[in-house]
Amino acid sequence: MKNLRYFFVAALAMISFNAMADDVVFDFNAMDLPVSHGQIKDGDTVVEEASDAGDINEAVSFSASGYTLTINPKEPDNKTPNRFWKTNNGPQLRMYSNTIVIAGAQMKTITFDATSNFNLTPDVGTLTEKTWTGDAQSVTFTVSKNTQINKITISTEASVVPQPETKGTFENPLTVAQVLEEVQAMEADKESTVDYIFKGKISTITSEFASNYGNATFKISDNGETANEFTCYRVLYLENKKWVDGNTQIAKGDEVIVCGKVVNYRGTTPETTASKAYVYSLNGKTKEEGGDTPGPQVEKITVARALEIIAGLASKTATTETYEIEGVVAEITETFNPTYGNYTFNMKDEGGSATLLVYRAKNADNQKFTEDVLHVNDKVVVKAQLQKYGNDDVPETKNAVILTINGTPTAIEIVKANTNFEGKTYNVAGQAVNKGYKGLVIMNGRKFVNK
Repeated sequence: MKNLRYFFVAALAMISFNAMADDVVFDFNAMDLPVSHGQIKDGDTVVEEASDAGDINEAVSFSASGYTLTINPKEPDNKTPNRFWKTNNGPQLRMYSNTIVIAGAQMKTITFDATSNFNLTPDVGTLTEKTWTGDAQSVTFTVSKNTQINKITISTEASVVPQPETKGTFENPLTVAQVLEEVQAMEADKESTVDYIFKGKISTITSEFASNYGNATFKISDNGETANEFTCYRVLYLENKKWVDGNTQIAKGDEVIVCGKVVNYRGTTPETTASKAYVYSLNGKTKEEGGDTPGPQVEKITVARALEIIAGLASKTATTETYEIEGVVAEITETFNPTYGNYTFNMKDEGGSATLLVYRAKNADNQKFTEDVLHVNDKVVVKAQLQKYGNDDVPETKNAVILTINGTPTAIEIVKANTNFEGKTYNVAGQAVNKGYKGLVIMNGRKFVNK
């Protein structure tokens, strides 16, 4: 610990900062810092073992031109440490809890160069997307969950934060023909800077809304026919929320108003950008009946209660209901294999002994885990159906996902690349990788298997 602290102090002494005009730039990508990273492979060969060298175990401060940037270590109850993470572009600040404090002369604007993982709340001023505006000599930003920052720019000059614009309005949305004409004229794979609001009838359903993902993919046309269609790709539900069990399902012929970013994918497919568009109106309805929180609440239960429910089931049957079961990992019954990316383990109540078998659970997005993150005694929340399985009527879960591990959500937020198809690629952890990387990669927000 002591050596790590001195390493940071020595590294900071060598760092140069950009101070141009009234701007002060803290560029983590350009700093010579110790970094943490997962195991790095080239195919099946381990090139570099995992490292925690960049974990922030005590407050770290950077100073330049009268400003001080202080990064605090994780909160005690958060499992994942705040850290400097290794990327192809250089070190990146990754925080999961606690605060960032910026102090110095009067500040009017603070701009964050960050990924889509960005979850900060300031104690003063206003944060719009990734730009803070205000008038303060000290600002404390509270981190609520995974936040990945490349660079922070501080300015004493106020900047004008552009107000969101739209093409079309909810009262007078564009037609499908109009949005098709506009998007087809856009540069390939370049996302729109404004939201498009357009109206049509569902003509083709690729995937209905499902609770695992909360989104749907379908096509619309002006007349409901399968010609001159626009693809609504992975759109969210009413009120820009995820669809949940019990919400109204879409059907062919439904009239919808869609709002969100659009892209001319590969120059051939006009569509919405994944998870950046939503159904504003479904057959005239703009919110799910029954209040602001659509759909029924999933019942939260203990392991003991789950076992009671299973005991009441007939042999070899499962519940139709889904539950959220809270407990601790008692035993991991199958060694983690990244090829499959799931976990089979027994969980129990804290202080209890009776166990429930959680079978092949994936992460909260129902995707594979990319690294081994689960351990005995970890506190978990599992979402699943319950069942008596096989001839022995084993009490276990069905269609299980692990929502949180020690309070940290397990969902993977996919990196959106801003380059074209031949540009940068990323793995599912959000790390830039080279073209020789084998496995699942993301380009322009799309997943591909690179063999």
